[in-house]
Amino acid sequence: MQSEFQSTMDGLDPSYWEKPLAQAIVEALCHDPKRTVLIDCAQDPRVWTASQVLALSYALAKRWNVWDELRVGVVLPPGLLGMVANLGLILAGKVPVNLNFTASASAIQFAMESAGIERIISTDVMVAQFQDFPWPEVIIDLKDLLEALPRVELGAIMGLMRFTPTEVLKRLWDLPLAKGDDEAILLFTSGSDGQPKGVSLTHRNLLANCDQIHASTVLPDGIRVLSALPLFHSFGFTVTMLYPVLKHATAVSVTSPLELKKIETVIKEHRVEVLVGTPTLFRPYLKRVSPEALRTVRYVVAGAEKTQKGLHEQWEAAFGSFYLEGYGLTETTPVVSVNLPDLPNQVRTRSGSVGKLFPGMRARAVHPQTLEPLALGAVGLVELQGPNVFGGYFQDPERTQRAFHDGWFVTGDLGYLDTDGFLYIEGRLSRFSKIAGEMVPHGVLESALMDLDVWSGAETSAYAITAIEDAARGESIVLLSVEAVELERVRKHLIQQGIPALWHPRHVLQVAVIPTLASGKLDLDGCRRAAQELLLNQLS
Repeated sequence: MQSEFQSTMDGLDPSYWEKPLAQAIVEALCHDPKRTVLIDCAQDPRVWTASQVLALSYALAKRWNVWDELRVGVVLPPGLLGMVANLGLILAGKVPVNLNFTASASAIQFAMESAGIERIISTDVMVAQFQDFPWPEVIIDLKDLLEALPRVELGAIMGLMRFTPTEVLKRLWDLPLAKGDDEAILLFTSGSDGQPKGVSLTHRNLLANCDQIHASTVLPDGIRVLSALPLFHSFGFTVTMLYPVLKHATAVSVTSPLELKKIETVIKEHRVEVLVGTPTLFRPYLKRVSPEALRTVRYVVAGAEKTQKGLHEQWEAAFGSFYLEGYGLTETTPVVSVNLPDLPNQVRTRSGSVGKLFPGMRARAVHPQTLEPLALGAVGLVELQGPNVFGGYFQDPERTQRAFHDGWFVTGDLGYLDTDGFLYIEGRLSRFSKIAGEMVPHGVLESALMDLDVWSGAETSAYAITAIEDAARGESIVLLSVEAVELERVRKHLIQQGIPALWHPRHVLQVAVIPTLASGKLDLDGCRRAAQELLLNQLS
């Protein structure tokens, strides 16, 4: 019985993964100093070359390497400020901790205390905008600091880049030597199913995942990719910020993935070719973005959640670009697999899958209870190995122990692999309810309810399935809806869709908004809490 799939090492350079990240950054930016790394469209669009980005980052690093603390908080959106803050800290031998400024104050405080954050790099604008954020006493206003940098100093750095061999420059700058399994960045998960978890990603994790992305050809040399996802999101950090620095790509940045009118203009004016995001973020494009504006877009890569029924076909019909599903997790730096446009003699996408496993990875499915390996094609708990898989949760050995099984990372997702290495994800294990001994998939219920006309045409999440404890049945299914809808109408629709009666919601609760995270993913814990609170209010 074949129980696992191991991808090839084609296109990978394992020696590259062992470099110190600081050295890899300097090498990449010095290789072609004139190439465009970033087009920052936060205000008036400005092009930033490799030499300019490195000059600013190194100038900051010289000022920051004297700090005693190892980890430094960053509260900035995508763009020049977010990029040079992170690069500057890495070049200074520090560990950037990009904090989720949209999370609750308690979650942010938990992250800051866990990481020992004593100072934060941000701007006065961010401080004024997020007044409930638990700001520390020491806040570095990066905008003011950059404006104060002497032009003579920046010019001297760019002159050294132009006339000094890179190997000599690296020794001259005395770059930090941390590498391999050393901590490079610290992210805190969005906490969609509970309290945020600290994920330490190493130098090897980040370099390997960028190498895997490059080898997969999903972001080929010279590509222009929209950078809109937040830097506290692993996709925003690795794929749309770090990858363009390390590889020959250009990030075109806006401050938020929700600013669709701004994004429409930016895509059209700067000929963006690839969009990266979640299905929830892409759905509003269908009604609010002109197909003409997206004429240069070759494809979108959607991940972080299962694509809703019909969205794939609707996107391709409306915009004429490929809608490609991928898969990743914060713990995998993040990308694990992605579908690609087919070539004349090569199938690179498979319907229903989240793509072919990245080079250098192994995957298998195991029984959710016994953890025994299952044959390829059998649905089970997906486990992964690879150089992009993290080593454990930050200062949490118990949670780390639960996350690994015989050297395999337990993803928490149910799915299976086919014999060609394509991965299929059925959903989070936490998005299944055990009712009267039967596993009930929330995602299947949500797909079946999509055709109910009460919320047809909604641009954002209009409903969600969650569950609450039930002493008799184990759990009870609850439908949260922003529109008033009768339970009997829901049940009749589900019967027409062939959904078993055991799976039907026992409650329909109306809410003002469906709880979601900044990434666009459903806030699973928030949905559960909302259901519990509303039902308690009904009983009181």
